[in-house]
Amino acid sequence: MGIIVNLDVMLAKRKMKLQDLADRMVLRFKTYRSSKQAK
Repeated sequence: MGIIVNLDVMLAKRKMKLQDLADRMVLRFKTYRSSKQAK
């Protein structure tokens, strides 16, 4: 039982990390585009 819970936590953390990475990439892309348009 405990092992399954730990697995779920690990998956959730990994998912959060992936989401964080994706959000950061989107943010970087947006700032890159806006800086390009400003020039």
